[in-house]
Amino acid sequence: MSFFYSLSLVCLAALLCSCGEDEAESKRDLNRDLDEFVDTYNAFIARYLDTEITSLKTEITEAEGDKLTELKTSLSVLSARQEHGDYFQFRSNEELPADLVWQNGSDQPEIGDAAAKKGGAFHSYMVTFPPTMRGFGTNANGTWRSILYDEISIDLVEIHPHTGKAIPGTASEWALADGGKTVYYRIDPDATYTTGEKVSARDMLVTAYIRLSDYAVEPYWKQYFRESMSGMTWYGDDVVAFHVPTADPFLEVSVPDGLPPASPTFYADYGPDFMERYNWKRPPGTGAYYVKDEDIVKGVSISLTRKPNWWGEKKPFWQYRYNPDKMVYRVVRDGSKAFELFRIGQIDYSGLSSAEYWYEKSEIEPVFNGYIERYTFFNQYPRVPYGLHINSGIGLLKDDNIREGIHYATNFQRVIDVVFLGDYSRLDNFTTGYALFDRDDIKARPFDVDKAREFFAKAGFTEQGDDGILRRPDGTRLEIPITHSENPRLARMMGLLKEEAKKAGLEYRLDSQEGTVLGKYVRQKKHHAVWWGWGASPPKPAYYEFLHSKNAYDAKGELKADTNNIYSVADPAIDKIVEAYRASRSIDEMRVLSHKLQQVFHDEAVFIPAYKVDFQRFGAWRWVKWPDTPSSRLMPQGVYYPYESHVFWIDEDVKKETQAAMAAGDTFPEVQQVWDDYKTGGSDNE
Repeated sequence: MSFFYSLSLVCLAALLCSCGEDEAESKRDLNRDLDEFVDTYNAFIARYLDTEITSLKTEITEAEGDKLTELKTSLSVLSARQEHGDYFQFRSNEELPADLVWQNGSDQPEIGDAAAKKGGAFHSYMVTFPPTMRGFGTNANGTWRSILYDEISIDLVEIHPHTGKAIPGTASEWALADGGKTVYYRIDPDATYTTGEKVSARDMLVTAYIRLSDYAVEPYWKQYFRESMSGMTWYGDDVVAFHVPTADPFLEVSVPDGLPPASPTFYADYGPDFMERYNWKRPPGTGAYYVKDEDIVKGVSISLTRKPNWWGEKKPFWQYRYNPDKMVYRVVRDGSKAFELFRIGQIDYSGLSSAEYWYEKSEIEPVFNGYIERYTFFNQYPRVPYGLHINSGIGLLKDDNIREGIHYATNFQRVIDVVFLGDYSRLDNFTTGYALFDRDDIKARPFDVDKAREFFAKAGFTEQGDDGILRRPDGTRLEIPITHSENPRLARMMGLLKEEAKKAGLEYRLDSQEGTVLGKYVRQKKHHAVWWGWGASPPKPAYYEFLHSKNAYDAKGELKADTNNIYSVADPAIDKIVEAYRASRSIDEMRVLSHKLQQVFHDEAVFIPAYKVDFQRFGAWRWVKWPDTPSSRLMPQGVYYPYESHVFWIDEDVKKETQAAMAAGDTFPEVQQVWDDYKTGGSDNE
């Protein structure tokens, strides 16, 4: 078989051949492939470092002042990486440093409630059926990924959702060394995949291999392994160490985030046909749930089954979580239909954060009769950057005056007042809700027709047509497409924005697309402005993937597909700040640079902030039970959606009681609870 690597920063590709055998005719051998992969990648990184160091030495001879200092720092970092030796190294367990101080998170509070019961089924829904069951590669980065992987996969260590500290995952303990540039993880001897196969530290090599090969389109991970990490070292089968170029104050939780162990048995047939061969195969994870073949009903539903005697079910931090035996997700493309299914008890949970659902649609008999219970929970979590994300590399949006103008022409406050009845508040910048890194002095530009027209005039739009839309003297109309997913509420929101923008002489052309199609469209950088919201998670905001020029354009100067820089921002000065942020050695340094990058988002005008929600409002049938413990009051504070931490459970006795009462016409007291511990310091349970 053949194995290729992306050229990335060096103009060289590695090619491995098995005596010219055709892939279809030769038997695949993962162990052989991994051996070849290690040799090839070690050589690739060696060439990369040599090329970069040579280039830096040349630049240093001509530099002075701050530039010289910056180049010398970069040279020092790369030289240290070069001195470290091979990227992938293998040593015996006896070579493990004896002075390591191991941590296991035992001082952290339990998650969930000891009163939780195992059993029952939780019924929910998804808007679209996923195009793949793969966790990475083409089409894998959709909403379903969160349900199937992000919420239930267990990394080497996890972040405690209440304290933000590290807790054990598939690693039972960890240790920091080398001044915060190396972290060691010891695999829990009890850890297994849902197939029963034991987890080995060496499985992390499979994790790297399947993401770094060109069989999967994963430019983010290629860049991450090449630049954000210095290497990996294995000490036998139970310890793996990750090395990074510069000290990271969040190292123990940053390095393994999104990189769970991968089963070598499952990926035994990994090869050039990965996308097709594995498209509908669900890789065994280390979490409590797995998907049976018969539970994938294409276009209709997918169900997750809890593994009996799951290895983590008696472990601290996991024993009171993942309680239902089944998690059933059916496809319901229309929000109104989904709510109707919730109203009649076929769906157990419904988000009610929008004013329409909270004040109107949920004022129904099942609520009044106590069958459905309503909750408001104020959480402390990074806010999703909802808003219009602008592609500055396309059409009129290349002009910063146009981007600035449409900020002032976009009236999100009217959306908040009309659609959300003033319950939400205006989001001011790209990263909000990171306690250590927030910047309160940056404010979203207000709706201002005069200022909008002022910037549009600078871009040459000085004449107004009979339709009220500004034009250039050559007849070019001021029109910008907005792409958004198919959703009645979004359609209403976009309609309001279109209506208001016209007052400033701007025509918003609305383009609604099905969710999966929209994702492809944006990843290919075909959008102008798109309604979007990136997932956000603690402990620190991310910037490199969104702002670095390497993720904007390819070597030919074309917009680079399949990266998260959907803004097409490419500025060497910004790159320096992003790189410095990624190499921050302390929280204070990281905070200063984070503030600068928040200013970048504002000044580049590539993101128009919409709104933020400091709470979650939802309804659930009374058989869905929630914790009430000091660290999990309804749900942990550091969780965005109530169900994603999997601390709830289904009480089958209460379900039978409720169904019997409904049949007999009996009722229960109406329940509406407000949990504001993380807002005012106390809870108000009505």
